[in-house]
Amino acid sequence: MPASEEERIAVARALDYWVDPVIGMVTPGSAAERGGIEIGDTLLSVAGTPVVNWNDVTRELRARPDQEVQLRLQRDGSEIVRIVTLGSELSAETGVQEGRLGVIPSGSFTTVSVGFSEALTIGWNQTAGWTLTIVDFVKDLFTFNVSPRSVGSIGTIAQASGQAAADGLATFLRFMAFFSINLAVLNLLPIPILDGGHLVFLAIELVRGQALSIEQRVRWSQVGLVIVVGIMVWALGNDILRALGL
Repeated sequence: MPASEEERIAVARALDYWVDPVIGMVTPGSAAERGGIEIGDTLLSVAGTPVVNWNDVTRELRARPDQEVQLRLQRDGSEIVRIVTLGSELSAETGVQEGRLGVIPSGSFTTVSVGFSEALTIGWNQTAGWTLTIVDFVKDLFTFNVSPRSVGSIGTIAQASGQAAADGLATFLRFMAFFSINLAVLNLLPIPILDGGHLVFLAIELVRGQALSIEQRVRWSQVGLVIVVGIMVWALGNDILRALGL
């Protein structure tokens, strides 16, 4: 997202809806209720990050499952601060655990029809945003900023796709689009047998002036296969542990 508030407002308003960060409902028993959040409160910042619309709010909350966050609010003309420990829920779109506050915005979503060229622009921006989200998740995974337990396999995919289908065709299609982008990004990881690995081979050939031998390619491809199978087993193991409640 852009760094300045003015730029972020312009980007959000260029999309097909805008919702102000005003609390319209607090779920009973939720993190919001326990933290003293009330209907009519306006969120000003989440964990120190300013928020200007509901998209900003959900982005910051989703990135912090089960974490303690500071919320700066405006209530009856005064600014107050609340410390809240978020809940978490498996996202139907991303297939990973996301932070949940337990609130609904007061504003309603307003959709508008757009022309073909504008629809392409919106679609491109959405694809770019999802791609950056996946890249950031992979980066956070390898830098241990997110738990390795966040990675799932066919069980997580099945659960997330089922939830998306239950929410309607539009949500399901968005999930399938996100899943396809996810596969495309992961396929570009520099692991032999993946397309990213072949790009590494081509880069080596460009630097050396000659290609790797067939024997070297086969050997590295075997290493890549072991890595990929290891990741698959690890992800499947996470699914099994979650199914067992561990």
